[in-house]
Amino acid sequence: MSELSRGNELKRYKYIIVLDTEFVSSKEGEQPIQISFIAFEIKQDKLMKISDFNVYVRLREGMHLNYFARKITGITEERLLSSGIYPNMATQQVISFLLMFNVDETLIIGWAPQNDKKMLNKLMNQDEPLINLDAFDWFDLSKSYKKLNNITDNGTPAFKDAMEFYHVKGYHYHDSMEDARATAFLLDIFLKEHGIEKVIYEIQRMPVTKKKRTHKHYPPKEEGNKNENH
Repeated sequence: MSELSRGNELKRYKYIIVLDTEFVSSKEGEQPIQISFIAFEIKQDKLMKISDFNVYVRLREGMHLNYFARKITGITEERLLSSGIYPNMATQQVISFLLMFNVDETLIIGWAPQNDKKMLNKLMNQDEPLINLDAFDWFDLSKSYKKLNNITDNGTPAFKDAMEFYHVKGYHYHDSMEDARATAFLLDIFLKEHGIEKVIYEIQRMPVTKKKRTHKHYPPKEEGNKNENH
């Protein structure tokens, strides 16, 4: 199990969850339309995949996919109707997945995941608070990429540029499961090229969201529909 120190606190991470989302944002509102997680256990300083999760989310009443969302993701409203599940069902499935992991042992990683977390909050906490996502530690892998490669630009590097920098090909970008897989692949490259201790050192030097310990989880109801796994 890897150890990370935050100030005087010794932090142990046993699990890493890599996430990505696709979403629509317009005058009608915001919501995720695809949510993907890939979970790993850290064993002997290596990532061992243990599960994944992928779901398409139908649009809330009154919302439509705008041109930008359709162009970027390739997702259509027809696809959401045929493959997606209702937002309340998606909420229950996402919470069920996250509750499999101890928040004190889990780090959620994404490429500039602020919008991903925002969209999860829009889905699960907009009507009433169901889960405090800040109970988990979050990490932006793009910051590690910049530090490990001495990139001084203040902006967030494009994910596709980072993949090309490491000569990684064959991924379909702007599909959240493919992006989550690519993010996990990039993390694995970091660990192999720089060593887990250096990657951990870079992570522990970066600020993370401060935890709020007063949070509650409502147990999800049993649903007949299963999430779409890959």
